[in-house]
Amino acid sequence: MRKCLMLASLIPALMGGCPPPEPTDGIDLSVRGELFLKISRPLGRASADVTAHVIDREAGFLIFQVLELSRTQVLGVDGTALEHRFLDLPGWVSATVMVLAPPNAHSITFSNDGEIRDMLVTAVNETSITAPSAGETVSSSGFTLLWSPSAEPGVLVTVSIEGDVPDPERPGSTMRSIETLSDRPDSGTLSIGSQELAKYLPGTIEVKLARHRTANQALGFRGGVVIVEASDRRAFSLGT
Repeated sequence: MRKCLMLASLIPALMGGCPPPEPTDGIDLSVRGELFLKISRPLGRASADVTAHVIDREAGFLIFQVLELSRTQVLGVDGTALEHRFLDLPGWVSATVMVLAPPNAHSITFSNDGEIRDMLVTAVNETSITAPSAGETVSSSGFTLLWSPSAEPGVLVTVSIEGDVPDPERPGSTMRSIETLSDRPDSGTLSIGSQELAKYLPGTIEVKLARHRTANQALGFRGGVVIVEASDRRAFSLGT
């Protein structure tokens, strides 16, 4: 079995290779930098995982050039500096922060050579899958995913399905594959049909439900977004 990792922000990797991160020397981030920052909290955890990266919007058409922030360019969440850690992708930074009690918000800062910008984002409410039950057998012809909906403004959900599929490069072997249903209404119900499940082999599939809100960054970059999400994950048995 091998792992198939699909990252939307690394599209060039699917097009023959992704360039290594470039330093920000001589680059005005207010003109060329685009920030992508996510604060993600799994159900029941008192902490949230933060990941971030910056791309160069002037690198060229269809080239997602990741920029490596200098030591004097520091992103922070709730007073914790984001740093490049061992498992991070090249040029990415991350941290783990505690989930704050009310006002239930996260403070984000960017220190750019001593000039500090900040913004506040409100966390989304936790979400929990209510049906099917963990370990329940679901049909490959489709099933309905249920959860407790939220009345929060500007909130959507994304559902990811991960399971084994035949490996086209290694007959008789399998690989992991992820199907994503993005930006759906937080209505408390979503039908997952045969079209989404047809490629998966019978066995265990993992379904992740992520409730999220997106805000435009206000930290001095040319553009970009901050995403706050809360998620739940369940494993089901996919039948025939």
